[in-house]
Amino acid sequence: MKVIFYLILFFISLSTSADTGGSDTFEADQKSLVTSLLSASVSVSLVVGLYFGYKACIRFIEKQKYPNDPRYELTGALWYLLTMVALINPFIGFDWILQTLALADPNGICIAYNSISTDITSISDPNCFQTNTSSYSQNLLNTLKASSGSKFAELFNNNFRFLVGIFQVIAFVFYIIGWVKLTSILDGTERNSKIMPCVMIICSSLVMNLPFILKVILDGVEILIKWLNHG
Repeated sequence: MKVIFYLILFFISLSTSADTGGSDTFEADQKSLVTSLLSASVSVSLVVGLYFGYKACIRFIEKQKYPNDPRYELTGALWYLLTMVALINPFIGFDWILQTLALADPNGICIAYNSISTDITSISDPNCFQTNTSSYSQNLLNTLKASSGSKFAELFNNNFRFLVGIFQVIAFVFYIIGWVKLTSILDGTERNSKIMPCVMIICSSLVMNLPFILKVILDGVEILIKWLNHG
């Protein structure tokens, strides 16, 4: 909850400062911030993944030295390897989870901001955000104008992409934390329920593809409304 609270304060402060500069400059700053944070998260994920790869190697060596010691069962090493794969290339992990849930975008994970200078360019189409949000962003904008006034609707319209990007950065962090906690539970380091880290990993994967997931949800709601009206 504290993360969400600080996010809201951060978002409001940036939105307020937008009036002091040009719109293009502000949008460029938003893109630079989100892209930098996401690139940093990718680097952290890589380091953590390599650490679990190292732990897997150590576990294999210990198993060879002490084959009858239950503390060095290979199950832990296999989980270390799985976590390594999920974190060294997290976008493959996101896509695998979304494929399992039948919620994957055929074009890959849709990142709010994309840049040729980042390592995530090949993951998503640079135009995927506009493609996925064009069908519902205007409807959301009209709804906000009707319910909250034009000023709030304009604020939403100017910062919607930035907000999605920030949520994707937060989701990435929780994805890493989820895998670390799950692996710690499965190898016996922690004694907590497996449910919470699994929920963290799944929810993080959904948020990482939020533009497409919102499209799927809203399209489903529209179909349901039409079905109810005809019924």
